[in-house]
Amino acid sequence: FYGYSQSRPRVTALDAVRDAYLASVHCLDIVADLLTKSTKGQAFHKTIFRNKTLDEARSILAQARSELQDSAIVSLVSSFECIVFKNPCSPIQSKASRKQIAGWRDALPHFKNRIAPRVYDDVERLCEHRNWLAHGKRWEYTPTPADPISTYQRVSDFLTQAGLQQD
Repeated sequence: FYGYSQSRPRVTALDAVRDAYLASVHCLDIVADLLTKSTKGQAFHKTIFRNKTLDEARSILAQARSELQDSAIVSLVSSFECIVFKNPCSPIQSKASRKQIAGWRDALPHFKNRIAPRVYDDVERLCEHRNWLAHGKRWEYTPTPADPISTYQRVSDFLTQAGLQQD
């Protein structure tokens, strides 16, 4: 379900974010199903859904899903950046490189010759997308079509091609 593989024995920082996202999505799905099956047309006492119509509750769930996706993308790309910057095998670990690198825009070019062009370009766009999300969507920007599962896959592909072990 949702591209989840149970065969990976080791949980990495990226896996933990992906798994939290998937668990939350499944909870949203369960709540949506319960709301639909509610015989009273109103949902759960002592929740945000109290005294809401089914359509209002569905709208709240849709907004929650959107916020969840944005938060998961921010967390996945932030975890990716941490691995890129802290992994001892990273080409940016040399003293000369570290002094010149202020953020992901400075770091990614050090990997360009190790990464397939499509993966590199996708991750570069995801990093820009993450910045836009993390800073409140304040500037004009055409969002990159992204979801947490494809983001997880792309940053994992980048790390694998770069020869960086996820920790």
